[in-house]
Amino acid sequence: MNEKTPETTEETLILWTPEQVCQALACRRSWLYDQVEARRIPVVRLGRQLRFRPDDVTAYLDAHSQPAATTTPPPISGLPRRRRRRTVSGFSPRT
Repeated sequence: MNEKTPETTEETLILWTPEQVCQALACRRSWLYDQVEARRIPVVRLGRQLRFRPDDVTAYLDAHSQPAATTTPPPISGLPRRRRRRTVSGFSPRT
């Protein structure tokens, strides 16, 4: 009984379905398909089925994430104020 078994040190290949990617990204399936068609997210095609590598999805997120703002916006009081038009006897001029 000398059977060969696969080595346990190899990593198993994990592929996500479109539903799993949409759940992870909280997006619609149509948006995901648009990204695949535009070749923004790499895809593995198994016949007519699409599968995604988790590392490719993470790389897409890293490439499209924006850094947090480090400066605070200027205070609103620094902006010029608009002047109100005065009305004569309760009637406003037509503009």
